[in-house]
Amino acid sequence: MVDNSKLRTESKSIISKLLFHTDFVLTTSGNNKKETFKHIEFGSKLKFHLEKDFYRGQFIGYKSVDIVFSPHYHFNKYRHNGNDFTPKNSVKTITDILSYLGVKQNEFIDLKVCNLEYGLNLISDKVSILFNSSFFKRKKSFHLKNYPHGSKFYASHKKMVDNNSQSHTIPKGFKLYTKGLQFIKSPEYGIALDTFRFEIKMKKSEPIRRLGIFTVNDLLELKTYDKMGQSLIDEWNQILVVNNNFDLRTLKRDERELIKKSTKEQFWSSLDSKTNQRTIEKYYNILRGKNNLHHIVKTKIIDKLLSFQGVTICPQETTINKQNNIVEKNTSLLINWQNVTEEQNFKLCKVTGLNISGQKENSKFLREKALKEIKTNQPYIYLMLEKKYLKEQYKTEPEKKTVVFNL
Repeated sequence: MVDNSKLRTESKSIISKLLFHTDFVLTTSGNNKKETFKHIEFGSKLKFHLEKDFYRGQFIGYKSVDIVFSPHYHFNKYRHNGNDFTPKNSVKTITDILSYLGVKQNEFIDLKVCNLEYGLNLISDKVSILFNSSFFKRKKSFHLKNYPHGSKFYASHKKMVDNNSQSHTIPKGFKLYTKGLQFIKSPEYGIALDTFRFEIKMKKSEPIRRLGIFTVNDLLELKTYDKMGQSLIDEWNQILVVNNNFDLRTLKRDERELIKKSTKEQFWSSLDSKTNQRTIEKYYNILRGKNNLHHIVKTKIIDKLLSFQGVTICPQETTINKQNNIVEKNTSLLINWQNVTEEQNFKLCKVTGLNISGQKENSKFLREKALKEIKTNQPYIYLMLEKKYLKEQYKTEPEKKTVVFNL
């Protein structure tokens, strides 16, 4: 999950170790306040910036160091990648990098996380339609760039200008781009053509702290990656995807009018917040199934996050499947919302396969109280249950989502 990131410290011990590391060479820094050292083989993918310290105009040493690294690249031996990079991979790789740099485990607490990038590589046969769509966030369309090999790139603006015409960096941004097309002429990387990537990039401490991340130690906790995963879902939920390839012939007149208006930024920006949300819901209801690209991508995100936790939601032919094969998981992920003694019988829900040992003795299915616990503590599983079992007529009534499932 974790990609390009930056750690900062004022530890003299760590600064000294990096300064005398034989695998890094001094490169042109561009100013007199910092010196940049890059890895002799991996270049800018593994580097550090030393901030100089002065007294009365005289250089007296180094005040701090920023370590810039890319765990996903390191994991793939510094080659471009389209593979999965799980939370466990991230933890191990970050530890390996720090060990290589000579940083001891008791020094990890001194390394503050000041930049963070994380995301998912996803695959869909709808990728060409997706990137021919229009994207909106907060009623504004995304900025579109064209990159080599036909790839397209959507991102929030990195810079914004305030009322005093001062340019500054936005604390959090996101990227969505066609990784497969980006490397279509580089088959040696083994990236599938229909691969795309969705990621979040944080350049300020505020959004990073909201994830409970302060030092690099927090990036070594698997529970931190649950919060990252949820933030990816939350970020995607704020994005409106307008399908520009929708067949209008089967629609009613008012539905056709909405679809035609939906491609224009002026239409969305003219709506107040409540009307905008209702209109988005109406728009997605018109699209339904395979035409709802937003839902398709959201499902891909959830599926990927669940796979990282060892959970797989198995397809089923009917609404209710009496076989205990809907959810396959390892025992650490079994839902148990009460303290179950060893003497109690181990029971699974006949539909979902989730642990219901904490429910009444004669329980055969997942009940409301356990479902609420799932929603609070394991949102990925809850979202997948919602996708599979929530009755269509209740999908626009959030207050009933935790209790009305077709089990």
